Amino acid sequence: MPRWRDQDGSGPGRGYGPYGGGGGGGTGGSWRDAMARAFRGNPLTWAFPLYTAWGIRVRIHVFFILMMVFEFLGTLSLNNLGFTYVASIWLSMCVLVLLHEYGHCFTCRRVGGEADDILMWPLGGLASCRPPHDWRADLWTTIGGPGVNAALVLPLGATVYFLTGRWETVVFDPFNLQVVTGALDSYAAIVAWAFYFSNWMLLLFNVLLPMYPMDGGRILHAILWARMGHAPATRLVVRIGLGVAIALAVFAIVFNTTRLIGLAIFGGITCWMEMQRQAMMGDAFSDSESWRGGPAAESPEARRAIAQQNRESERQRKQRERDNARVAAEQSEVDRLLDKIRDHGMQSLSPKERKFLEAATKRRRGA
Repeated sequence: MPRWRDQDGSGPGRGYGPYGGGGGGGTGGSWRDAMARAFRGNPLTWAFPLYTAWGIRVRIHVFFILMMVFEFLGTLSLNNLGFTYVASIWLSMCVLVLLHEYGHCFTCRRVGGEADDILMWPLGGLASCRPPHDWRADLWTTIGGPGVNAALVLPLGATVYFLTGRWETVVFDPFNLQVVTGALDSYAAIVAWAFYFSNWMLLLFNVLLPMYPMDGGRILHAILWARMGHAPATRLVVRIGLGVAIALAVFAIVFNTTRLIGLAIFGGITCWMEMQRQAMMGDAFSDSESWRGGPAAESPEARRAIAQQNRESERQRKQRERDNARVAAEQSEVDRLLDKIRDHGMQSLSPKERKFLEAATKRRRGA
């Protein structure tokens, strides 16, 4: 889904500390603390933490949870099969959106950038990625997301055909799904087809809609950036995106598709905000940025500057990994010592262990 690219550290979820309960507060304090953090600031950041893996925090937006609840409540009047369809679609969307956003994050790191946050929200997902300010790095970071969906098309399609034995479930008409649903005669087939259908929708909508913050808009921007510079390409893509948002809104209203209406509104707002930001920066932004990725970047001096920036980003990334490993090792040792105190008392600690525990406690209080 959309990739939230924030060069200056802005965007959903930036600038907030870790979620979860603090020490000494008890369960009630931890819950109140988590709720306060989830609902503070910009509504775009109203989210609860799910987990952190590979240095990337994954959060789920409050509105995403509410949308799931309302959709499942809508199935109460249906039979068990209706609930199965809805559950399968939501399960597939959650898994595929996460894989899509991880594709953005890992590719961004691969090209020397930073990525540390994924937000699951009502219209899909937002990955906070900061690739080096170069059109090639930006393009690869963007392609990383839909590339995951493209790689899943064949295995998911083969699974659906194996379970149903009918080609119309693999090559289907999205406006006439009656034929498909009639061919799904088992729970396994329903779940497999839900993954196949959701994967196609994620791939097509992200790539074929050239508007911010969709991947199609980012891909178009990177291609134009290589030819006309960063700021002129941004202004052009913003205008194209506004036109696409209006056309998508009309289409959604005609076919009464609520989610597409929300996508059109969000895309239009994003493009409008980017247009206002460009207008505030003026043409000076274009001149100062051209060396970093536009035609002027072809000079040897510019290439050396970009290479130096990429090396610095890589050094910073490796330093973060070393810091994270050190913190994880310290936390593991602290947990071991606390378990030892719980089982055998404070007197069981050696002088070296006491000194380590005191130093770790001081560092945490200082942080």
